Formats: sequence, C-alpha cells, structure tokens
Amino acid sequence: MEEINPRQCMFVFMISEYLIYLSYRFTSVYFICYLCGHDPPDAVSIATDINVISNIVPVQRMFNNIEPEIKFTFCLSPVHGTIGDLDLVEWIEMNRILGIQKFIMYIHNTNNKIEKILDYYSSIGVVETLPWLNITNINSEDFFYFAQLSALNDCLYRMKGVSEYIAVSDMDEFIIPQNKKDYTLTDMMQRINVNNITALLFSNVFYRLDEISVHYESPSSELVTQSWLLKYDVEYKPPDRSKYIVKTNHIITLDVHDMNAVNHGNEHIVSPNIGLLHHYRRHIVREKFWFRKSKLVTDTTALKYGKQLNERVRRICKVFNIYCEFQQVEST
Repeated sequence: MEEINPRQCMFVFMISEYLIYLSYRFTSVYFICYLCGHDPPDAVSIATDINVISNIVPVQRMFNNIEPEIKFTFCLSPVHGTIGDLDLVEWIEMNRILGIQKFIMYIHNTNNKIEKILDYYSSIGVVETLPWLNITNINSEDFFYFAQLSALNDCLYRMKGVSEYIAVSDMDEFIIPQNKKDYTLTDMMQRINVNNITALLFSNVFYRLDEISVHYESPSSELVTQSWLLKYDVEYKPPDRSKYIVKTNHIITLDVHDMNAVNHGNEHIVSPNIGLLHHYRRHIVREKFWFRKSKLVTDTTALKYGKQLNERVRRICKVFNIYCEFQQVEST
C-alpha cells in the first residue's frame, strides 16, 4: 500500500450530535476524511500527536461502486428493555413482506427468548445482530438514548456498496404504502420520480393501543397491525417525528428523523396518499395544539397484509412456542 502523509489530507471535519446531548457523559462525533486521491487505507487512527499513534483501528469494509447485492436494508435503533416475542416476529415479518431483505440490529440488552428468535433469523441470513454499549464502567445513561445516532450511522456505513437503500424507523413503527394496489416499498416508490431524490421522508400518524382504542371486529387478534386500527386523523409532517428511506451511497450522515448531510440529490416528503409511517403507541401525549383537536378514525389500510402476515407469523410461532391464536381480519 502507498505510504500516505496524513497531513496531505486536508478535508477532515467532524459532525457532533445536538448540543443538548453535551450534558451527557459521552456524545457521538463522526470524523470524516476524504481520501484526496489516495488508495483506501487498511486502518485508521485518531491522534493529537502524529508521532504517538496507539489506537489503530482496521478498516472492515470499503465502499465501492459495484451494483449493490441488496435493495432494502433496515437499520434499527439500539434494542433495549422489554420486547414482546410476538411483537418482534410481527415487526420482522411485516417488513419482509414490504421488501426488506436484511435487518441490522444493535443489541444493548434483551431476554433469552428474544435472543433465540434473533438467532433463528440470523441463521437464515435475514438479521445481523451487533452488541451495543456493552462496555465496562459505562452505563446507557451516559449517552442520549443509547447512542442512537452512532448506531444508525454505523449501519449506514456498513451498508454502503452493499444495499441500495436503507430504511429507518423504530420497532413500534411501520412504513406502509397507502394505495390499495401497492403492496411493497418498491410498488410505492414507483409512484415517485426518484431519479434525483436521495431521501424519502414519511409523515407520522399515531395509532392507539390502549383502553380508549378498540379492536376492529377481531378481539381475538394478537397482531398489532391487524387489530388496532384507530388512528388520529392528522399527521406529523417531516421532520417532526418522521422516518425515512434513503439511497445509501448518497448520504454522509443520518439524523433520527431526517438527513444530517448528503453528497447528492434531494429530500422528498412523501404524500400521505402514497406512504405513511404507522406509529403504534399505548401512551400518546398530544402536545401540539393542532393535534389536540384531532379525532380518532378507523383505518383498514394495513389489513391488506393480513393473510400473508398471519401465515408467516404462525409459522414462526410454532417454532418458538409463542401463543398466537389469532384470526384473520378481512380488508374492507
């Protein structure tokens, strides 16, 4: 490899998380160094003295310009706390129906049953799990929300040159095509001229999962997307609570609800008639004045996935002895 004088690379900059995060013990900083015509490095290091370099980190994967082998990858924020086994299976299988081929999941903590389910999906090449913030003498409280931005941007760079698109949302959210004829993310995106678009931002709409809500003609159903169909009739417009799908190779850094920096193309806010972020919550704080005036309405859009989703989830339930004696709900 050609010997490189580090001083030759002048375009080095860092992007920190929001200033409010600086009250935490640790915050994320991204160092981005353009190669300036040099060959890709075998390793990198950050040092205050060029003569004293002790933290040499090997480069794991270099971005290249070959055709990506995967179309859609899902980057999930760090997994922590209590997760329902059926909720996890529904979330993975619904997204697989939508066209997600790979899931990158950062695991801070979970239970044995969830680990077994993730191990199964890992064994068939669908899920890749990575340990997250499991560091001696460092607690999750030392970071803002488990260093979420670091995880998302790590996922971005792992997928450069590997996946054409990455999708980002939380485990209680689904990006759902709204047209009855659109079944997958690809179907939905064909309604949008994506030639010069780097990022698709989806408006957030809340669905209630508490005692105020009701099951839609299926009190025996256990699947969230197929049974809890009461939503508020207003959306949060991007970047407020939005999530997104982006062209991996065109993004420099990600934020939680939109992009931080891009090197090509534009952001596009997807029409609510084409795609929405379905956000399922038990406790919803109606903090916006316009949201406090909203009404609950029944929405059956997700029922078009019922038959296939039920079959997929039942199959996994049998493998892991998960109770899922639910009925199919027909779309109207």
